[in-house]
Amino acid sequence: MDIEKYTNSRIFLFFEWFFKLVVWNLLTVLIVVLSGIIPFTIFTNIKNNYQVNHVDIIDNEVIVY
Repeated sequence: MDIEKYTNSRIFLFFEWFFKLVVWNLLTVLIVVLSGIIPFTIFTNIKNNYQVNHVDIIDNEVIVY
């Protein structure tokens, strides 16, 4: 279906430009969010897995658990 045949060319160009603008902005936001979530998840898991719960000093030795 040829949309330009049924609509004004300027209207078609505006909506084409607007659609490209929205799609590229959404893709950019998605890429930025995903690139931030992955390191955040990794570092949060490292922090939670290696969290120090208790420290004891027995006979001049430090025991961490």
